[in-house]
This record gives sequence, C-alpha cells and structure tokens, in this order.
Amino acid sequence: MPKKIHLSFSPFYLLKGFLSVLVGVCVVALAFMSLHIEPDDLPKSQGWVWACAILAMGCIFVQGIIQYREDHERDNKEEQRDALLAQMSKALETAVPVASSPSPPPSLAQFTTIDVTYPARQDESKKPKLSLIANTSPAKSWFKDPYLFELVHLGGDPAQNIEIEDIHSDRGGNLWIRFEPIPYLNSQRPSIKPNFWIDIAGRRVGEDSAGNARFVVFSRDATLQRKRIVSYPVSIQFRWDREIVNDKYLVTWSQIDERLRVSPA
Repeated sequence: MPKKIHLSFSPFYLLKGFLSVLVGVCVVALAFMSLHIEPDDLPKSQGWVWACAILAMGCIFVQGIIQYREDHERDNKEEQRDALLAQMSKALETAVPVASSPSPPPSLAQFTTIDVTYPARQDESKKPKLSLIANTSPAKSWFKDPYLFELVHLGGDPAQNIEIEDIHSDRGGNLWIRFEPIPYLNSQRPSIKPNFWIDIAGRRVGEDSAGNARFVVFSRDATLQRKRIVSYPVSIQFRWDREIVNDKYLVTWSQIDERLRVSPA
C-alpha cells in the first residue's frame, strides 16, 4: 500500500504564492494591453496600465517583507542549533573516558506488561512480527520532523518489554543514542516512534531531537572518518510469552543523500 504523503503550508507560504500569481496576472495584462490597444486609445487606458504596474510593485514589495521574515527566523534557528552543537562538541572533548560498551539494559521485570493467555505450546505462526522503519525524510528536515525510527507490529501475538539496543558511535568512545523501553505493541497499538536521547560519557547533553542526532552522531561519524556510508548494528529484544526474541537490523547512514535506511541483518 503506497504511503500517504501529508503536505502542510504556512499562511505566509500561501500568501507568497498568491502574490506571485497576482504579479503574473499583472504582467500578462500589461503585455495584452500593449499588443491589442490601438495607439489612439492608449491615453484612455493609462489608468489601467498604472493600476497594474502599482499592484505588481506592491505585491513584489510585500513578498520581499515576507522573505525577510522567513530568512530572519531561519537564521535564528541556525544560530540556536550552532550554539547547541558547540555545547555538545565541547562536552565530547571534555568527557571523562568510560567503558565503551553500553550500560546493561534494565531487567525486563521492571516494565509494565499486559495480560495475555498463551497455549501450553507456542505456535510459531503467532510469533510477533516487528519491523523497524527509519525516518525516510531528508535529514535537513529532521528539525521539523523530529523522530529517528518507527517500530511497527505487523502481526502475531503481542510483543512485550521491547528494548532497542543503543546506537554506538562508529568512532567508538563515549557517544551513544539510547532509546526508552517500550512496554508492548499489539494489534490495538500497532506502532510507536521510540523516544531517545544523546548520551555523552554517561551524561544527557542538550535537547534531544533527530536533528541533533544527525549532526552529533551520523554526519559527524561519516565526516571525521571520510566515509560515504556508515552502518550501525541494532538489535531489538522483546518477550513472547516465556521466550526472549532478538531481531537484528542494520541501520545505514548515507552521507551522499543524508538519509537513514534500515535492513534486516
């Protein structure tokens, strides 16, 4: 089934489009009058000529104001982003070395479960089927679309106590992307966009967003190692009745088109 695409436009974006159309109409009207009005009738049409010219100039002036406002907002966001990235980079440089392996996940017994009755012998056809899907939008839009992955329950019994393995920086060291545990997924709750945070030497630094993950982990790994493609193995562990199941995936970052991709490992 094709994925639905949701488009949203700001009022100023729509106004700019409308003004562009209005300018085009004025230009066409001026061209029409210059080609089809007889020279003797031209003085009678001067009012329309001036009206079209003034309207077109007014539209262009308002477009310029709107463009200035958008540029100013974009510059402010980029300044805030650069300040945050500078803070994270400083934290990376001053981080106290710790063990490079992620901290052990909490016990499965800590998480909320749902009551499910299973037969004495498990039917493999009812085994939970999960799928990890990456944010398919270009990374430059992640600040507006702030999630990395979506975990989807495709069928079978409920999957409980779901844990997504930490993504460790490809350069090693003290940098991870860590995910919050998910109590369960089933047919009534078929998908979720897992919450995550950036961990630098055991500290949660800065605001957690997909945009920060792009600059601090993925793009930084590729740039510093001069790689076009960087891969991260990720395991998803969940409980199915009395059995612990591990699904393995390979998360790939492409520096060429700045997109994440996920494939079964």
